[in-house]
Amino acid sequence: MLHGAVVGIDGYEAGRDAIALAKALRSGDGEVTLVYVEVLQSKPSPEADIRPDDEARRFGLERLGRLRDEG
Repeated sequence: MLHGAVVGIDGYEAGRDAIALAKALRSGDGEVTLVYVEVLQSKPSPEADIRPDDEARRFGLERLGRLRDEG
């Protein structure tokens, strides 16, 4: 059994499967941490402003919440 697991997820079925597997493998008091990473640009130019705005952060948090609740 795992005490803690970090799970990389996406919006597809594989992400939900990964959450279910991590929950099944954790110990009773273990934690599962979800990480969602979306590649928006492979390599930003030096002058690019790549800081996410509030709307992008809110969207990411809502998506993580939905995936967590589904898994």
